[in-house]
Amino acid sequence: MLPKDTDTDFLKAVVNTIPVKERRMLVGIKDIILYAEQQNELELDLTGFASPCMIRCLDPRTGKVVLTLDGIQGGIKKQFKPKSWPAVIWVSSK
Repeated sequence: MLPKDTDTDFLKAVVNTIPVKERRMLVGIKDIILYAEQQNELELDLTGFASPCMIRCLDPRTGKVVLTLDGIQGGIKKQFKPKSWPAVIWVSSK
């Protein structure tokens, strides 16, 4: 269950995604959403995005965005480390 104050744009993105089997990930045409437990760094595969991306990190306890990185180049693999764990990482293209 999501917290009451979950970011409304995030909720709209979730509706347009489908789960990826055996992964804690949802994928849509313009969005990737994943749940990550404690790790040092993640590799985000942005090769499916032709345009610049935005990476947002949500606190799963509150549903609020705690970090936003805008203008991230699409078409590459990007190393990313959330500020806190666990984290919900939401990648969206423009």
